[in-house]
Amino acid sequence: MSEIVRVVRKKDALASSSVLLSLAVALAAVVGCALPGGREAATIRVGSYNIRLQPGDVGTPNAWDERKADMVDLILRLDLDAFGLQEVCPGQADYLTNSLPHYAMVGVHREDGARKGEASPVFYRKDRFDAVRNGTFWLSETPDVPGSKSWGTACTRVCSWALLRDRTTGRTFCFANTHTDHVSALARKEGMLLIVRRMREFAPPGTPIVFTGDHNCRETDEPAKAVAKLLRNALYVSETPPEGPWRTFNGWRWRGEECPAAKAMELAPEVRNGDEAKRCGPRIDYIYVSDGIRVLSYATHGDARPGKELYPSDHFPVSAVIELPREQDAVFSVSADHADCLYACGEQATFTVSTAQAVGTAVVTLDDFSTNVVARATFDLSKTNTFTVSGTLAEPGFMRLRVGVSGGARQKIYGVGFEPEKIRKTSPSPDDFDAFWSEAKRKLDETTPVDARLERVDERCSDKWDFYRISVASYKGRVWGWLSVPKGASAARRYPVRVEVPGAGKGKWAHDMTPVPGAVCLKMTAHSFPLAFDDKEFLRQYAELEREVKEKYGVSNYAVAGLGKSREEFYYYRAFLGISRVVDWVVEQPWADKSSVTYSGGSQGGGFGLALLALNRNFTKGLLKVPALSDNMAPLAGRRSGCGPCHIFGQPEADRETAIKWAPYFDGANFASRITCPVRVLVGFADDTCPPSAVYATYNEIRAKDHAIVHGIGMGHGCDKKLVAQLEKWLYSRD
Repeated sequence: MSEIVRVVRKKDALASSSVLLSLAVALAAVVGCALPGGREAATIRVGSYNIRLQPGDVGTPNAWDERKADMVDLILRLDLDAFGLQEVCPGQADYLTNSLPHYAMVGVHREDGARKGEASPVFYRKDRFDAVRNGTFWLSETPDVPGSKSWGTACTRVCSWALLRDRTTGRTFCFANTHTDHVSALARKEGMLLIVRRMREFAPPGTPIVFTGDHNCRETDEPAKAVAKLLRNALYVSETPPEGPWRTFNGWRWRGEECPAAKAMELAPEVRNGDEAKRCGPRIDYIYVSDGIRVLSYATHGDARPGKELYPSDHFPVSAVIELPREQDAVFSVSADHADCLYACGEQATFTVSTAQAVGTAVVTLDDFSTNVVARATFDLSKTNTFTVSGTLAEPGFMRLRVGVSGGARQKIYGVGFEPEKIRKTSPSPDDFDAFWSEAKRKLDETTPVDARLERVDERCSDKWDFYRISVASYKGRVWGWLSVPKGASAARRYPVRVEVPGAGKGKWAHDMTPVPGAVCLKMTAHSFPLAFDDKEFLRQYAELEREVKEKYGVSNYAVAGLGKSREEFYYYRAFLGISRVVDWVVEQPWADKSSVTYSGGSQGGGFGLALLALNRNFTKGLLKVPALSDNMAPLAGRRSGCGPCHIFGQPEADRETAIKWAPYFDGANFASRITCPVRVLVGFADDTCPPSAVYATYNEIRAKDHAIVHGIGMGHGCDKKLVAQLEKWLYSRD
């Protein structure tokens, strides 16, 4: 770690900082454009600073009276909008509130809830924020009892908090600040988890949270890991590299050269907190933010006192520039009066909607995931930020709630089901469905050799696996993908086979090639050309594909290309047959364990799974996540299909009759009834891409002895990681 951050000693303190800053804020209010430092009014600069308690260091250059003026100057230079302080004794609180008159302070001292002991207060700009609510509680099993302690803590510990409303934007967020115990790891963990729970209790559901403090632990310690599961470390999610040094605790030890945070971030956490800990120094001061908050920048401020090789405190302050969810992106929290979100037809479903938004009009619509509106309502958010709306469906299906701020671009979606087990597919079941696909496979085998090709990719091989680009011949072309095989795989040492097809589109997921340790991993694409490893080249390939299908078929998406001409010309026909062939070839290799051949795919990959599990008997288990290609003729019955681009209405008008004729042969619902291996389906009740009614209509056709569906309540098209982890545990088990 040769790169360094050089500490600049400030020779002259800023003169009349508070006057200049107040003037800048006033001018910003007049012109209605920006805050000091040229920042947009929508951004908020937050921070945390342990100022070192007053009784310490008496008689040394680090005594409070020697450094307090330098500390105030540093705080002013940081230009913070809201910040938390730690180790603030009563005399220090008095000095800071007098020296920072444009800030308000909330928080009491820890020993008696009044003026005894240290405090961990929150400071905020009085000219920008209103404290809607605020308070202090104790980190103990009796948090409302002043002076209480639990979990073996050496000292009494508190959390002070404020629910702040921004006058410039109307947005509200909750700011919490603490100083956790320096002795008991259990007290640190339980205390921080208590804070997160209480913030969610004190603030309206969905309120953004900023949580700061000296947490007396490193990022690799259990207390920090526990909080990181609930909130995001702003250092990690900053949209720009962190500035300043890595360490936040200096212990009064001067360093002319610091290890930069940006360089330390390149190391693994266990390295920068382990082998490199002495060089990097301890980082124990944090800013956490909840989902939805953008972190534009992050910094640790290793400023020295003017003209001295001394610091204003034994900690460095940390700061972040954040942006709360915009008005149109207001965070709404929705729940239904039935916890399982399931109802009988004709039964009223009542939704409760909450938001931290304090301005604007909430617009709510209930429908059947299509154009059939059940109810509409509007609510003035300046008068209420919690409201209810009710509706029902007379027939089996799903009802969708959409809520957003009037004039905004984004909406929150939530869904509930009405007897979904009774939803039926709309596609007919062609009498020759099985004969068509059997004949297609037979004809391909008779006329086209498999011609399996493996191209070793050395730069993607490792000491754990060999990596190949793989392709086989299919109908009028080839299918392509990636294959990784564990090192040492042989007939004597076979490995389970995992097969995947990615979702549609041009995101990184579409050409994900990450191997899976301990398994033969086959990842196939839907395309007839070898996908590039380079992202830019892949996007060029995708643009060329879009141009070709538009020119040849008059459609904008490959997922519907050719269906208006014939079954064989449909883009997925070649892919279904070819990928099934690849699976056959891989399973016949000596290193493949035929007793464990699993399939997993989401969206387009889930739709491919329906087809492949039906066409190929090598599979032993399958996981289909929010599967596309489901109930593809539903639009003809007034429902939405699970096909993304519609197989019928996505065609030029002249080709729609032909598409209607051939669509049933590619409907996942018709493949579903042919699946015989154990299978699990994950459905998102709030999925606006592959609607739950289409997924359920398809699932209800499955006849396999072992099959089940898992409900993602409140889940959209992005799958819940915990549910996926549970399902993958089942998928890859030998049960």
